[in-house]
Amino acid sequence: MTFLDTRREVGRPPLREAPRWDRRALACCVAAVLLLAAGLGLVVSRAGRHRSGTNGVFAQAHLIAPAGTTVCQARELLPAGTSAVEITGTSSAPPLVVVRRRGQPLARVEARLARKDGVIRAPIARTDRTLAGVQICLTMRAVAVLGRGATPPGVGTVRSGQVFAGSSIAIAYQRDGADTWWRFAGTLARRLRGDHGGDGAFGWHIWAFLGLVAALLVLTGRIVMRVLVRDRPMPRLGLVIAAVAFLNAAAWSLVTPAFQVPDEPAHVAYVQSLAETARPPPHPPALVLSQEQATLMRDSGFGSVRATTYRAAAWSRHQERALEADLARPLPRRLTILAGEAEPEPPLYYALQAIPYRVAHDGTLLDRLLLMRLFSALLAGVTALLCFQFVRECLPTKPWAWTIGGLGVALMPMLGFIAGGVNPDALLFALSAALFLGIARAWRRGATMRLALAIGLLLAAGMLTKVNFYALVPGALLGFALAARRTTLAWDRRVVALVGSAALLACGLFAVGAAFEAIAWHRSIAAARPVAPESHVGLWSHVGYIWQVFLPRLPFQPPTALTEPGYQQLFESFAGAFGQMVVWFPTWVYRLLAAGVALLGLLVVRVLHADPRELRWRRGELLGYAAMAGTLLMLIGLSADLRRNLIAIVQGRYLLPLLPLFGAFLALGARGAGERWGRSVGVTIVATVAALGVFGQLLTIVWFYG
Repeated sequence: MTFLDTRREVGRPPLREAPRWDRRALACCVAAVLLLAAGLGLVVSRAGRHRSGTNGVFAQAHLIAPAGTTVCQARELLPAGTSAVEITGTSSAPPLVVVRRRGQPLARVEARLARKDGVIRAPIARTDRTLAGVQICLTMRAVAVLGRGATPPGVGTVRSGQVFAGSSIAIAYQRDGADTWWRFAGTLARRLRGDHGGDGAFGWHIWAFLGLVAALLVLTGRIVMRVLVRDRPMPRLGLVIAAVAFLNAAAWSLVTPAFQVPDEPAHVAYVQSLAETARPPPHPPALVLSQEQATLMRDSGFGSVRATTYRAAAWSRHQERALEADLARPLPRRLTILAGEAEPEPPLYYALQAIPYRVAHDGTLLDRLLLMRLFSALLAGVTALLCFQFVRECLPTKPWAWTIGGLGVALMPMLGFIAGGVNPDALLFALSAALFLGIARAWRRGATMRLALAIGLLLAAGMLTKVNFYALVPGALLGFALAARRTTLAWDRRVVALVGSAALLACGLFAVGAAFEAIAWHRSIAAARPVAPESHVGLWSHVGYIWQVFLPRLPFQPPTALTEPGYQQLFESFAGAFGQMVVWFPTWVYRLLAAGVALLGLLVVRVLHADPRELRWRRGELLGYAAMAGTLLMLIGLSADLRRNLIAIVQGRYLLPLLPLFGAFLALGARGAGERWGRSVGVTIVATVAALGVFGQLLTIVWFYG
């Protein structure tokens, strides 16, 4: 059994007299539909208490309150319909909770300890209307540990004998009684509408989201039934898979609140600066926002760059009115407000995003933000199409395997989430996939001067998009050089001409872009280098830290500040971590996924071992891909090592430029199950990734609006 069949001519699969049905794949498809429907039914029918509001503080530190002390926090917004106040923390004895407004007590109750949930719950009389300027105090009867975080705009700082400047305790407000999520769906829809600045009782946003998800699932089901179950070719399969990826990212763009994609405030400010002034933000490290963006960040519940709100959105009526009023105001769009530090990136992605920004120039910033997010969603479609083509080049005689690899990438939750926001990673993923495809074609069809120039253009575009792309350049040139050597059958002048042309074109275009930044904008490419607070440590400390980013610490290595093995953090956030890295799947989901990935790995080993001659014949190509992946991993580890002071610097989304290899891994795993079970395994893979996306979106909605 050959696993790649690369020495055969790439062409259309042989025609069959009549399509045959794969009964195993059909059974898996039916089971997947039933399980997905049962899971959704179980979720929406589950009863629970829901929030009427939150102050948006995300607990990232602790406040120790000794017995007898009183902890107070003012300027709280008590939403209408609140029947209980929940403070993040725990104690051995219930504290006394007093709620005041303008010096008048609204409630004075003994709290209850919910240790399982990690909160102190104080029931109060149900409020009929929203009350601003409320003070909440806790008198401790025993030592208490309270969760605190950065103070968002409009929230008071916590006081406990002293003022904790810039810090507040996390407080949530609960509604009375318990409702199922199905009965609560109308409230969720109204909150999502209000957070997006919509009008009307329900808004078009929820209908658009439901329509996108329905179209996504129907289109995916059609592909699976036609290609994997009925074993029939599908016209323009790559474009259909690209449409699936676009629908996935577009759905994420609607359910993710404004600025809750990693680093989105900085990227929006960059685009706004280019679109409004034809210049990027000032020389780093200053991040400058316009008054319009700063106001919208405050009103939408995000907070500010220095005090990010991780669990709030503008879905209370009080916040909605403020958001609607500010959206109607002609706020200045020029960058004027110093907001903190941000790492600069090259300008290519932002220049492209300036186009949809200008198209919606007469609308509100939320309108422009949505159009920019949809532009990034188009890039997700391009990424999925290129990954599908890459798998097709690597497995030319197995169309059903192409489908598994392409759909596995198109439905990935993290691809949809990141590309559903304003983030240069969206263009980085597309350019990386195109680069992998170019090298694969050089191996399948021969290295030509036209292909060399295309690779050089991709290298230049990638380096002008994001710093992370730099890591792919050495491995890409190595892979192309080995492919050119295979084409010419010798290390001769033709190899030098091909590789040299690619490298010279890439360097030349990159130099032009860097010179333009330096001369026209007075920005240096070197400004993008990371700070190095740990540069004083020894060499072995650096090596040990980079090792522990991916693997467990060895006994002789020095301990680091990594709170858990880096490979766990990379894997889990690669599978799914949404919002500002605060919305996660339950732990058991990651464990099941890890087991599934390990099983797929065994199937990949099986199919690779089946034909060692084919493996030896392609060792040069595999070496090039391994070099690209290895240098990217090294850059991720080095960046984490040089920025140890940043929280959650190790993130799985940095692995997404390797999506073509991930698609090939899924396809090979299905191939490893053999002809009898391969399509069934493929259906299982596609169904699993689709279910992760749907439930990831539900978790995001619940986190921000539930």
